[in-house]
Amino acid sequence: MSFKKKQRKRESSVWWSEKRSEYNFGLFLSGIFAFILYALVVEFIVFKSDKVNSSEIEITLFHIFFQGMSYLVMMGFANIIYYGISGTELLSKKENVLEIRIKIYKTFFWISCGIPFLIPLFLFFYYI
Repeated sequence: MSFKKKQRKRESSVWWSEKRSEYNFGLFLSGIFAFILYALVVEFIVFKSDKVNSSEIEITLFHIFFQGMSYLVMMGFANIIYYGISGTELLSKKENVLEIRIKIYKTFFWISCGIPFLIPLFLFFYYI
């Protein structure tokens, strides 16, 4: 591996490492907001739906704890994928990879932060 490639790989690693805390904070916030949205959908849509017996569904402390722990596990998987995504810029032949790096990061960030909202959206459209 040439010196230039090693330097590029090192710069890439530093840049992605610096962005990891921002990424995790975004995941954390989206998880909280998605759970709040989930609770609102369950309370105001699912409970009032004719498709379900409202006595069968409840949000308990165990439910909240279980959801939180499950979300932390999923954040771990997201960080493993983040590590893999960070290497994709090394496939680029362009010299100025900062633009590509930023595009990859922003795309992956918003997709990752949007995924937790799929469950409340699914419930909303299914029970409405």
